[in-house]
Amino acid sequence: MAWALLALLPLGPLTAQSDSTRKAERTAAREARQSAREAYRMQKTRYLVLETAPLHYGVAQDQRMMQSTYRGLGTMVRMGHYSITPKGVHDVDWLLTRFSVMFGPELDALMINSFNEFSYTYLRNVRMLGAWQLRLGGTGSLLGNLRVAPALANSSINLDVIASAAAAGSLERYFTLLKRETSFSYQLQVPVFSYVGRRPAYGLSGFGGLASYAAPIGRFTRVVSEAGLTRPLGRSEDNAWRVAYSWDFYAFRELRIHHLRVANHALSLALLIRF
Repeated sequence: MAWALLALLPLGPLTAQSDSTRKAERTAAREARQSAREAYRMQKTRYLVLETAPLHYGVAQDQRMMQSTYRGLGTMVRMGHYSITPKGVHDVDWLLTRFSVMFGPELDALMINSFNEFSYTYLRNVRMLGAWQLRLGGTGSLLGNLRVAPALANSSINLDVIASAAAAGSLERYFTLLKRETSFSYQLQVPVFSYVGRRPAYGLSGFGGLASYAAPIGRFTRVVSEAGLTRPLGRSEDNAWRVAYSWDFYAFRELRIHHLRVANHALSLALLIRF
């Protein structure tokens, strides 16, 4: 028994040394992870985006309301958070309002169209195509579109609520314009699957409720397209401004009876504030 106890005596210092070594290794690994996160954060460029289109053109045809196509002008305001990382870009976008006043073919019927949307897009760097950076990814979005035509009485108010998962892609190229670095980018989004809710829900019980539909591509079709130029703001190396043209179109087939088509064209100006 005594010999066994004597044999165990040298293990005490060795065990303490081993514990100290493991603790030092864990500390070094934690510090390495923190350093890596900090290095990644330093490579990340983040912007607050404030955007407006003082004038945009909208078109809507909702056969629940009437067969006519309405056209008109309006305004758009949006804000978001845009970040660039070594692996790709993240874009959180909040369309505060896209508001239009539209008229029918004879200019005697009025429709008010209000559009709001929240979306998140992630695009990962895939490869360089010559001077162009190709990015591919996806977008998740939730939108609401309210149409009001006062002259239509009990059919005067219609609302769409649409949640979509979309495939997305972009191309971007940098070049020098007037001695300043400028980028041209083009982005495209097409939903693969959507949930569409329409109000009111017409049925035997009358008007009201929300008619819900699971809508794969083909039944609900949407194309969101944007092309824009981005340049430094004045002499600033941090902030930038962007001018862009966007086209947003969606269409929905409802029970082979009612068809819905909405399109918007906008020329917008955005301020990108780095933080």
